[in-house]
This record gives sequence, C-alpha cells and structure tokens, in this order.
Amino acid sequence: MSRRSRPRPTQECHPQGPGFPVRDPVLDLTDPVIEPPVVVAVPDFDSPTFEPLIEHVAPPPSGPRIPGNDGVTNPTLIADSQVRPEYPEPARQARLQGNLILEAVIRADGTVAEIRVLRCTQPHVGFEEAAIDAVLQWRYEPATQNGTPVDVYFTVVVEFTLY
Repeated sequence: MSRRSRPRPTQECHPQGPGFPVRDPVLDLTDPVIEPPVVVAVPDFDSPTFEPLIEHVAPPPSGPRIPGNDGVTNPTLIADSQVRPEYPEPARQARLQGNLILEAVIRADGTVAEIRVLRCTQPHVGFEEAAIDAVLQWRYEPATQNGTPVDVYFTVVVEFTLY
C-alpha cells in the first residue's frame, strides 16, 4: 500500500498572502469601524429632580381595525336585525343561485358601512345590489378593543338559494 501525501498549500489557498492584510485575531478597539461602548448612567428615581423621559407613542390607528389583532374582538350579529335580501327577479327567472363575500366596516355603534363586494359567484344578475341593501340594515354588537367599541373590517357571506 502506498501512502498518499497531502498536497502542500499554495500561496493562492491562503488568505494571508500578498494583497491580504494580516490581522491579529484579538479585537482591535482602535479600528475606526468599531465604536467603543457607550456608558449610560442609571437614573436616580428617588431624586426630587428626576424627570422621566416620555416616549412618543404612536396614537392608535384612526381607521377601522382588524378583529383578532391587538386584542380586537369580533362583532356579533344581532339575530333579529338580519334582514334577508330580496331575490333578484332576473336571477329567479334564470333559476340562478349564488354566494357573495362582502367586506364591510362595522362601526363602533353597531351599524354597517362601507360595503364592497370581494367575490360573487353569479355577477351582474342583481345579487350584489340585493346583498348590499340587506346587509346595510343589519346591526351588530360592536367589536371592542380593551373594552372600548371600535370600528372593524368584517367579512360577511350572503347566500342566494332557490327553494
């Protein structure tokens, strides 16, 4: 058996050849890239002259919030306010059924506003208008954040089914 000898490293393999700076592995605090640590004094909270710094905190969002985020609860539909949408006559005559997904803003007073259609399985036969007219009449127990009623975005599904 012959024993293979290891090849000797060449100048190209070593990063410490010509053109490469040789650096000591010890941290050099005089390096201009590394700044020395900053010493911060601990405030004396019991001092009569102590004034706490007040951080500027962003105000809560002014628009509708999203349920499930930051402690915002879901609104709850008040059952006896749920008006059924009128079945559009063109859809009835064509024997069409469909589903709509609406995005609405449920206000802090429980009313519905700012409805937009996200999806409609049978567009342009009147389902959109009928669903919006009905949902605008619905009332909700409002969503809350930290016990305070807030406006929220909410998804509503409306189904049109022939009997």
